[in-house]
Amino acid sequence: MSAGMLKARQLVVARDQRCCARCGRPVTGRYSLHHRKPRRMGGSRDEVTHSAANQVLLDGSGTEGCHGYVESFRDEARALGWLLHDGDSPLEVPLLHAIYGWVLLDVKGGWEPTDCRPS
Repeated sequence: MSAGMLKARQLVVARDQRCCARCGRPVTGRYSLHHRKPRRMGGSRDEVTHSAANQVLLDGSGTEGCHGYVESFRDEARALGWLLHDGDSPLEVPLLHAIYGWVLLDVKGGWEPTDCRPS
């Protein structure tokens, strides 16, 4: 894992207060960082892909817990900002966060409230 990816991981865990961003429960067991805009096979050259703006802390893995739920119910996940389409920017699409409500995430691990909703 690169130093930049490790830093992004630390920013996401701190921003999400070691709680699942979908359900709000403290993450004590298995957790993962979910990429809102998928990395795709082979990765991505877009710096935002591995930034805090594109990642949230979720309990479980891609097949269980809240992460599994997001991956299984993709239309709902898109409506709530958990998944993005290829042309979407994580900096511009709001997310319904369990702790903060509707927010826009930034690359520095911050967030700002918004009244906007994904289209």
